[in-house]
Amino acid sequence: MHRFEVIREPYGWSVRVSPTTTTLFRSRSVAIQEAHNLRDALRRHGVSAEVVVDADELDGEMRSAPQWLASPARIPRAAAADL
Repeated sequence: MHRFEVIREPYGWSVRVSPTTTTLFRSRSVAIQEAHNLRDALRRHGVSAEVVVDADELDGEMRSAPQWLASPARIPRAAAADL
């Protein structure tokens, strides 16, 4: 399986194909789009591939999500009982 990792670099975002092969982009959205394009190109030829985005960056996005998404009123009763 091929893995395309979108990671934060000091000067932008990169798509890492292997430990030694990376491509640098100025924005995260362009890096993710390019990783998806590479994945789709391989999948069209029957090759298994995936895109992985840096987990630290995703956690930051979730912290900045609107508060109503995490309000107790939006949690099902069964899940709320476990809290």
